[in-house]
Amino acid sequence: MNKWVSVNAENGVVNYTMQLSNDNDRPGDVPNQEFIRVDFATPDDEFIGSYYDFDKKQFVRLPPKPSDDYDFDGDTKQWLLNVERASQNAVTKRNQLLYACDWTQLPDAPVDKSAWASYRQALRDITEQPNYPKHIEWPTIPA
Repeated sequence: MNKWVSVNAENGVVNYTMQLSNDNDRPGDVPNQEFIRVDFATPDDEFIGSYYDFDKKQFVRLPPKPSDDYDFDGDTKQWLLNVERASQNAVTKRNQLLYACDWTQLPDAPVDKSAWASYRQALRDITEQPNYPKHIEWPTIPA
């Protein structure tokens, strides 16, 4: 029995572990994956949440991921903001918030229309904030 760890060939992030019954077996080629043979007795938890440092030939625990908008960079060994994904996610959230309060702009809505109009404009303006999309100051929903 032997154990292999599949890692992303670009950044070394661990994908999964696998066991093969024959010691002479090796996983087949899979695009963008490398397979690292490891000690069979080592628990899978030692690998999951890690990356393989190709230079040092060792597994290293990943630092905490700031959010789903970040990708691990194998060269710098840190999480880097995926600006396109972060922007898409922010616009999706903004659109959901706008949709959820469309009713406030109906003529007979029992709300402070001015406050809601300001809130809705602030939502539309998030893309103009200086640190967008890395840091967004979401407007406060009117009372």
